[in-house]
Amino acid sequence: MWNKIKGIIQTCAYVVFGVEIAVAVFISIFYPGASLSVVLLWEILACSIVCALGNLLWWTARQLSKVETMIRIFLHYLYINVVVFGSALMFDWIDYDRLVMVVSMFFMILIIFIVVFSAIQCHDKKISELMNRSLKAYQEQEEE
Repeated sequence: MWNKIKGIIQTCAYVVFGVEIAVAVFISIFYPGASLSVVLLWEILACSIVCALGNLLWWTARQLSKVETMIRIFLHYLYINVVVFGSALMFDWIDYDRLVMVVSMFFMILIIFIVVFSAIQCHDKKISELMNRSLKAYQEQEEE
């Protein structure tokens, strides 16, 4: 349970970092010279937390098949899009009449999703390898 909570917190940190970069790029392109309110920071944080809760889609006690994994990745990405575009609608972040804004947001979401997903997979692989090495060392020590 604690590992799941730590995973959500870690994902949230990655997402906030990625979203901050994307927001800076997005505002620089579409709203240059805009004066922003501190409320935007709270909106971004809230959206990022809700996005990180998408990790709960992975919460299972059993090993997933490749097909199940691919379906969950797709559902997770779909969930992220719903959350971000829902937030954009609720907080009036974009002008939905400008197709280039909508496409840009989709593209930024995809990039952030891929980077965060890859970073988490890389981190999980390192942890797994470390645990396997420790277990092997422990087993070798027990045999002596």
